[in-house]
Amino acid sequence: MLWTRRSFLSLPFLLLPFLSFARPQAVAHLKGLDKVTGRVFEISAPIDQSVSFGTLEITVRHCDQTPEEAIPETSVFLEIKEKKENATILLFSSWMFASSPGISALEHPTYDVWVSPRQSD
Repeated sequence: MLWTRRSFLSLPFLLLPFLSFARPQAVAHLKGLDKVTGRVFEISAPIDQSVSFGTLEITVRHCDQTPEEAIPETSVFLEIKEKKENATILLFSSWMFASSPGISALEHPTYDVWVSPRQSD
């Protein structure tokens, strides 16, 4: 088969059926970086339960993972709040993808949070 520009551009659409088989997970596995100390922490966050990481409060609302035989992808919908002295500020409320952490990232001067590439649940 001769690859043309049109067939090359339609290639991602051929992969969409693999992504549609994503399975919901009960726990999301995240990683957090404390930029002050340079330490990386593993965070296991059950769905709809808040976990603390430094001054951040992380709540996972949904977590999907593709099966082993498909293109590896883990997607997580997160809400991240920062606990201040007498207030809680919503910093992030969106999807994060393990394969593309830069697409939707938490912007914080002290902490980074991202999704671990492969969940083991």
